[in-house]
Amino acid sequence: MHLLKECPVCASSTGRQTIVLRRRVQHDGIELDCDFVQCYECDHVFLNPQPTPEELKGFYNSEYHVFSVEPRSAAWVEALLRDRLHGDRLNHARLVQGGRYLDVGCGLGDMVAAMQAAGMDAMGVDPSPIAVAIGNKNDRNLRHGMLHELQLPGESFDSITMYHSLEHGPVPVETLTECKRILKQDGILMVAVPNFLSYAHEWFWSGWTHLDPPYHLQHFCADSLKLAGQRAGLVLRELQTESFVNHIESEFTHWARRHLFLPQRLTLKLRLFRPLARHLYARAVALNRGDALIAHFARHEL
Repeated sequence: MHLLKECPVCASSTGRQTIVLRRRVQHDGIELDCDFVQCYECDHVFLNPQPTPEELKGFYNSEYHVFSVEPRSAAWVEALLRDRLHGDRLNHARLVQGGRYLDVGCGLGDMVAAMQAAGMDAMGVDPSPIAVAIGNKNDRNLRHGMLHELQLPGESFDSITMYHSLEHGPVPVETLTECKRILKQDGILMVAVPNFLSYAHEWFWSGWTHLDPPYHLQHFCADSLKLAGQRAGLVLRELQTESFVNHIESEFTHWARRHLFLPQRLTLKLRLFRPLARHLYARAVALNRGDALIAHFARHEL
């Protein structure tokens, strides 16, 4: 673990921070005490001290849930194109026929496959050699490494996405700055991250699954995500929140397993928490406090 001296978003001194939550995690013989701290200047929440890359390596092995499943099928891609294509947006990502698309933190490359099927020249990048190897075996165009290491050509992508990957990295502003460098003048960067001020987090608090230490190093609210983009030289075009009933229902089943010792498969099969999940979803939508923040950034104002 190493102690940060500056907030990862606003760069103010971490001498002015407060601990809002503590969690101990362990995996494969590695035990970490994770302190969630909040910056006094910008309210961004982050782990401090943060795990070293060597400490994290043991957590991101083949058992990590993203890498332990098969890539999505052609049927899933077809369903995504049918259900999540709205105008020039596919699952919130900008769709440009014949244009170039990049998914940063692509995992197994499911969105790469979807955008390729939708008519874009699509590629993905991920720091996990496990994910990249699996994706490429399934005909996804993936490259291994950190984004800045690849030295991709400047102003070369019409559409860039980061689906729940920005929170995993130690330097969000630097990552967004590199995204801006490789984004075309009229390109759009879409960033989706968990919403620390979501209604679900208020409800489940320390049991909220999106806390997910030590994987999630950063915890954004709308203001801190906007500030991170501004410091990277980006302009925020749109910001919304999003929730899904089945995700909230899963939160309830996790809670019931921990506190009531009810098997998760049983509660899901019987749909015990579906009414509560629908209620929580409706409140989140009404208050614009969904589980995820969805931001669209550009290089310039309209």
